[in-house]
Amino acid sequence: MANEVISYKSDPKIIDMKSHVLDSSTSNSLKCIWSGFVMKKRGPISFSWTFDLQEWKSAGYSGFTGYILVKPVLNDQKAFPTIQIGCDLSKSVQMVTRTLKTDGEKRKSVGVMFEYYLLPIVNPELEIVFPKAPEFVEVGPATPEVSSSNEVSEEVASYGDLFLPSERNDTILVVGAKLLYVNKKYLSYYSDYFEALFTSSEDNEKNLNLPYSIDDVEYDDFELLIRAIYPDIKFPDYKCYPKLLELAERFKMPVITQKVENRLLNTTKFEIHELLLMADKYRMPRLLERAILMINSTEKAKKLKASAELAELSLETKGHLFERLIMII
Repeated sequence: MANEVISYKSDPKIIDMKSHVLDSSTSNSLKCIWSGFVMKKRGPISFSWTFDLQEWKSAGYSGFTGYILVKPVLNDQKAFPTIQIGCDLSKSVQMVTRTLKTDGEKRKSVGVMFEYYLLPIVNPELEIVFPKAPEFVEVGPATPEVSSSNEVSEEVASYGDLFLPSERNDTILVVGAKLLYVNKKYLSYYSDYFEALFTSSEDNEKNLNLPYSIDDVEYDDFELLIRAIYPDIKFPDYKCYPKLLELAERFKMPVITQKVENRLLNTTKFEIHELLLMADKYRMPRLLERAILMINSTEKAKKLKASAELAELSLETKGHLFERLIMII
């Protein structure tokens, strides 16, 4: 079977702004969940394929290499050109995502289908020449040539099962044209921002499957933030603390601020002025008290006084610092 291409062709599906899981399949023990939705009435369209390789991994295979074809069908052949997506799968559970611009026509829905052709890999060190893509028949006019200008993003990402489609995850967040499957109640419990988001949108009250777009944040940063509220996930490294505090402030997640404060109280990775700035800006009183007490010599006091960052502190914190400096100097 190592030299045989594993293939699958979906039935035509109608995708719209309420779409979620479009197709679930198993071909030669390779499981695939196809998801997608139209992000706006004129596009773009976001697709994802979640592959489960666990049975193949157990049989001694290291992964797959090949491609996915996604194309418009029915009466929507002009919505976007047929796209070939190269992919190399090596994780037990791995997601491939692609977001495509459409032709700009206003549509309530788009007819789509996909095919995949994947070759199992026994030894990743062996050079494998993948066979030429098979010919396929289009319904209607000839498919226009694929143009890179139609591509918004292409990503082959590796995930655990935390943010993948599941019975537990009942809604979708769109961050940087990528999909995050999450549980509404869990996020709402830890975040006033998400509680308001999930309960105030009239569109989402009527259409429970409509994805929520999270703007002006990098996907990797946002995923880091959400992971930090799960108890069984290792808390991020100290280098991420400033970014976590910034995002916890924006998304109203005080539990993250508390977790970061607890760790900052027991780390020596930051200078005194850095601790003061974080404690003052994000209202962490225990850290502020500790940072002030760390100023225990004339040398440290002079070094802090020469720091340009002092101007960013609040008047209240400056007052506490002044009292401390009076005691030392």
